[in-house]
Amino acid sequence: MSMNVCIEANREIQVVSTGKICTQTTDFDCWQTPTRITHAILSSDQPLDTYTAWVLSECQDEQCVQYAEDDIFNTGPIVGYETYNPGREHISQLQMWIDHCEQEGYTIHWSMI
Repeated sequence: MSMNVCIEANREIQVVSTGKICTQTTDFDCWQTPTRITHAILSSDQPLDTYTAWVLSECQDEQCVQYAEDDIFNTGPIVGYETYNPGREHISQLQMWIDHCEQEGYTIHWSMI
């Protein structure tokens, strides 16, 4: 079983009605990483860059068939192709998650599970 990278974000919040201070945590759904890659990411000065490089190295562009917008069953003629790369999509979602967390006062933590 591999040891996988985990990205969590934490922040301290105060409950207005009670004054109680709690830690709020959210995490990002990372891809399963080989243990050696996980160690490389966590030992890096720039774990996001290292994770990004690994994700992008695992994916290639794919050509997805496009049908007319009103062809809900995709049975008509092909009207074009769209290039899709699951790695780029994943990294884009990760960057949006990080940006949102930072704007909301979270601190990002990289770890291993």
